[in-house]
Amino acid sequence: EMKSAEDFWAEGAVTCTANLACALALSGDLHGALQRLSESVRGAGSRGDVVAQGKGLAKMAAVLAAASDPPGAIKVAHAAQEMLIAASQPARAAAVGLALGSVYLSQGELRLAVATLEESLVARRKARDRVGLAESLHRLGSYLLMIGFYTHATEHTTQAL
Repeated sequence: EMKSAEDFWAEGAVTCTANLACALALSGDLHGALQRLSESVRGAGSRGDVVAQGKGLAKMAAVLAAASDPPGAIKVAHAAQEMLIAASQPARAAAVGLALGSVYLSQGELRLAVATLEESLVARRKARDRVGLAESLHRLGSYLLMIGFYTHATEHTTQAL
């Protein structure tokens, strides 16, 4: 299916806005990054592009986490996951789960981090996403190691290889 020129340019504008937001975040302008990501999510929503909206929300969650707003990051990451699951994008939703696990870990919520990564692992298996599965197994193994579940950590890390 061929995209119309209008869809092509609109999709490009959303992508460029999201990339600009990432550059702003990396340069320390977290407020500017959040503004641009909001524009990106609104632009995707106006086009009905649920996947781009979910990806934009996932990036927003990462910026909120970097801005020391873990509750906001968790709320936005959950919204992104729900949106991507509803759009039949389990592998992308699982990738958001990895980021969400990291936010939980940064808050000292190791058990929530592990539970979130286990959900990500199930989604990656269902999606048959081998690279993502290895990433989830590795990250889960690392978290299990942190909480002292050495046998399980070894099993997951070995499976990741």
